[in-house]
Amino acid sequence: MRRGTPGGGLHTSVPSYSLFLLTDAAGEYHVVGKHGRVTGRIGPGLVGEVMVEVRGGVEAFYAHPTVPDEEIAPSSIVVIVEFFPPRTIYVARALP
Repeated sequence: MRRGTPGGGLHTSVPSYSLFLLTDAAGEYHVVGKHGRVTGRIGPGLVGEVMVEVRGGVEAFYAHPTVPDEEIAPSSIVVIVEFFPPRTIYVARALP
C-alpha cells in the first residue's frame, strides 16, 4: 500500500485528460462549418492537412476533398463539410 492514498490505489498529482473532455456531451467536435488553412496539399490519392481553430487553440486534421478530383494547394482557406472522429475531415474551398 502506498501512503497517502485511500485504499492503496494509484495516486497522481497530474490530472488525466482524454479526448472526451475536448468534446461536447454527445462526444463530437464542433468543426463542421468552420474554416481552416491548408498546410498539406489536398487532392486525389493524397491525405492533406488542415489547421483548424478548436477549443482556444489550433489543431491539425487529416483532410480529403469533398469533390473527388479537386486539388487544394497549401495556404488555401477551406470550409469543413464533414467530420469523422477522431481527426478526419472533408473540405471544400471557401468562397473569397
